[in-house]
Amino acid sequence: MDDKFSKLKGISNLFKTLVRTKKYKTFRFVYKLFTLALTLPMATATVERVLLGLNYVKNEKRNKMANSWLNDCLVTYVEKKLFSTVDDMDIIKRFQAMSKRKMQFPS
Repeated sequence: MDDKFSKLKGISNLFKTLVRTKKYKTFRFVYKLFTLALTLPMATATVERVLLGLNYVKNEKRNKMANSWLNDCLVTYVEKKLFSTVDDMDIIKRFQAMSKRKMQFPS
């Protein structure tokens, strides 16, 4: 038994030692399993946040919107950090300057 692995506490320390000792090349499936185990909580939290946003938007506007409009609302909800950097007055000025109320977004 390798002494480097015998006194480790937690899966993250085991994962780091596996990489540091380059044993991940030998134990590829164990490496993949650890990778999944360490990233799953993060991925699950992201999905739960998106579903919470979907429930919020869908319950507030039930049956009053088309799927494309719902999609547009969810993009702004999911990408909060990006949209928080845009100034509100810039958005207001852009919509006031539009001649038509509907606008084609680039694909």
